[in-house]
Amino acid sequence: MKRTLAFLSLTLLSMASYASPIIGTGSFTNFGINPNNDGVPFWDRVSSDGGSCNVGFVLAGSSLDCGNKRLGTTDGQGIGSSNLDYYAFSEGNTTFSLAAGSYSLSLLSSITAASVYEVGYSIGGVDTTIFSSGSNVVGDVFSFTAASDFSLYIKSDGNTFRSTGPDGVLAAAFRDNTGNYYFGFEDRQNGDFDYNDVVVSFAQQSEVPEPSTYLILASGLFALGILKKRA
Repeated sequence: MKRTLAFLSLTLLSMASYASPIIGTGSFTNFGINPNNDGVPFWDRVSSDGGSCNVGFVLAGSSLDCGNKRLGTTDGQGIGSSNLDYYAFSEGNTTFSLAAGSYSLSLLSSITAASVYEVGYSIGGVDTTIFSSGSNVVGDVFSFTAASDFSLYIKSDGNTFRSTGPDGVLAAAFRDNTGNYYFGFEDRQNGDFDYNDVVVSFAQQSEVPEPSTYLILASGLFALGILKKRA
């Protein structure tokens, strides 16, 4: 009985601690054999920046057929397609937001041909810049705490494309098997949809729990309390 309660309490605490920060109607699916430039799933397309330069290759591969890289951009991240998931609805891109919490974002990649850009987050209609082409290089890190749910955006060519808006299809979310998350952006509304124009990653430092998470956490602590009394 004690072992059962211990397992249950640890499981509940794990559920409270490792909930996905992505909010939306989509779900995560493994890359599988991709990337292979067949255009399926939505992010797996031949890039105008080089044959093997879509975000799938940027994340999964270690070397890229991509000569059009901004100064400071390294080769691919080398995560491996079997270790990567993409966020989608029926294999198509979908809008999303992120849960409140503390985040640390890193600039992984950007493409020279991408127009002057600004990537940031938005809360309550207020935009805050995270990275911009005139101020940041690959490897830069930006940390912040969001008190409420927020969206991501890219500003390019005088337009703003938001992960939660009608042009949310210009932002794509991914994760690896260690719990790190990645976001790839398109810089033009009618671009090639390779999602490699700006690529960032983040480590979520902490999460502001939803009411349901508080309930899960309380249940886990209650179970641990029972174990302590019976010990």
